[in-house]
Amino acid sequence: MAFGFSLFALCVAFSAFVTAQDLSITDALKGHAELSNLTYYLTKSQDFVTWLGSRENITLLAPNNQAFKLLAGTADIANVEVDQDGLEALLKYHLLNGTYSTFGSGEYESIPSLLEQPDFTNVTGGQVVVAKASATSNTTRFYSGLKERSFTVGSAIQFKSGIIHVIDNVLTLPQTFTDTAEDRLFLVAEPFADAQIAFPDSAVTKTLDELSDITVFLPMNHSVREVGNLIEKMNRKDFDRMIAYHTLDQRLVIEPEAPPAGTYKTLEGSDVTIFQANGHVFVNSARIVSSPDWLFTGGVIYIIDGVLNPDNRTVDQNAIQDSQIAYTGASYTEEFEFPAPSQSRGSANNNGSGTGSGSDDQTSESKSSGGLSKGAKIGIAVAAAVVGLVLIGALVAFLFMRRRRVSSKGHQQLGGLTRPEYPMSEFTPSQKDLTSDAAAPGSSRY
Repeated sequence: MAFGFSLFALCVAFSAFVTAQDLSITDALKGHAELSNLTYYLTKSQDFVTWLGSRENITLLAPNNQAFKLLAGTADIANVEVDQDGLEALLKYHLLNGTYSTFGSGEYESIPSLLEQPDFTNVTGGQVVVAKASATSNTTRFYSGLKERSFTVGSAIQFKSGIIHVIDNVLTLPQTFTDTAEDRLFLVAEPFADAQIAFPDSAVTKTLDELSDITVFLPMNHSVREVGNLIEKMNRKDFDRMIAYHTLDQRLVIEPEAPPAGTYKTLEGSDVTIFQANGHVFVNSARIVSSPDWLFTGGVIYIIDGVLNPDNRTVDQNAIQDSQIAYTGASYTEEFEFPAPSQSRGSANNNGSGTGSGSDDQTSESKSSGGLSKGAKIGIAVAAAVVGLVLIGALVAFLFMRRRRVSSKGHQQLGGLTRPEYPMSEFTPSQKDLTSDAAAPGSSRY
């Protein structure tokens, strides 16, 4: 009797599995009430439904209803006007290229999405989402634009062409380099964005916002001030050359525990060396203090404790203990001015294309006086505009911005859950405690 019941239960379970395997992605979603908002958006365009139905071997990161409520600011999403192109781009960013039932525990995985439209991405193969599974639970954390975080909720859902993971927060489309760097109050955000990077053996120059498949090493504010007296004396050509030396012509995934050691070509034409020493990862003499989860439209950003010098590339990997200043005669300078840009943002560059949005004048806001850049002053709640699109309605405005609800204790409220949100002091790289043992200014550093 017990054996017969067990056999019956097994047959029922197998039948349910077979049924799930035969379901289309839209039918699978319709069977889950907490995904009704996503189902509504997915089916707004029959062309998109047809396109989606033709995809094979995919993984959908499915925001639950609470995630869409948080994004739109209302539970009544049917009455929120949307821009269809923007909506489809966002939905494609939630579709991963490949079937992922699980994700690597304790490691970062950069997974291409199905978002490949030129207006939204400069990353070959599709704009990526970074995944990192917990080593102690069944949850996975996903990083998207502006370091937005989303967590899996519940069990995965199978369908005919892949698998669905429910997440608690809508992914944020990666933004331009300019908007991404200025969002975190980097002193060098505007100077880096203004740089006209000349390719080796070429008269063509481009800005970081225009480049594709790149890695940018962005110095923390404290490190920039360590060489501020020398930066102020640079002409713009030398300063732009220095920025080109901070940029690799490839999108590099630098795992903190297993970095890709070796030499890599920069857009300046010279090499940088990446290596591991004393439990940390370095690029030349600068310590890398961030993980591969700082995404922007053209690639990835890594924060470094130091400023790279294209004329000082020699590093003793066996002797290095922490970040070293790579410039002779450097002294810590609290207030200084960056070299004025050779061309203002918004004007045409040498190859005839625009350099993106921004102010045309160099003002005192570019000073390293502790004042905020123009982009930073408008705050982290400002929407980062997506090139070539007009965002219509309340929902679309939210699709391209980070929506945060931060309590007085610095915590983020999402769907009734409280998660730690990094204090602004930690994300402002002028704070020497951004990492636990980042070196402070002193005689040992000079």
